[in-house]
Amino acid sequence: MIIRNGVHLSRRIFFLTSILYAAYMGTWVGLITGSLWLGTTIGSAAGLVVGTLITFVIGALHQIASKRLKPDYIENLLAVHQVQVVTLQEPFEDAFETCLSSLLALKQCRIIQEDRQLGVIRALTGTTWKSFGEKILVTVSPVAPNSCRVTVSSKPAIGSTIVDYGKNVENIRSIVDALSCTVTGAKIGATLRHVC
Repeated sequence: MIIRNGVHLSRRIFFLTSILYAAYMGTWVGLITGSLWLGTTIGSAAGLVVGTLITFVIGALHQIASKRLKPDYIENLLAVHQVQVVTLQEPFEDAFETCLSSLLALKQCRIIQEDRQLGVIRALTGTTWKSFGEKILVTVSPVAPNSCRVTVSSKPAIGSTIVDYGKNVENIRSIVDALSCTVTGAKIGATLRHVC
């Protein structure tokens, strides 16, 4: 359910921002005034106010950005770690090359590992207003002589990220769209799932 997941996300944003700000403000006021009690009181109040404001602003921006990604809005769009599995009707070598070229669909993307023996491609994207970059992992596994299973994963470069404004969903969709455009007549069966 979207509401439950949205509330869970809002709670995480609120607790993270309010606790950090309360600790910062409480320490600062306590050092200036020399009163631990005053620092704790003002820090707690400021943490509640700032945490609430940031939760509403960031939460609303994330919900709006995620809703624009797909008309039939689903809960998976709230997760920052996105995974999609597709099947390409190609031999392994061709499928691996197709996956490499599909990464060109992402802006500021650079490949950092290309291992044909393991069927693994790792890439990093650059910083945007939505994130500090993402880690992309593409694995290619042959399932038949002319068929391969491709797993595409996109997650924030910074592990503590809790909001990505749908950037990882965009990455997955760009790669899968590029795969479907690159392979003429490829049969693509997609299964979307997310990892919290």
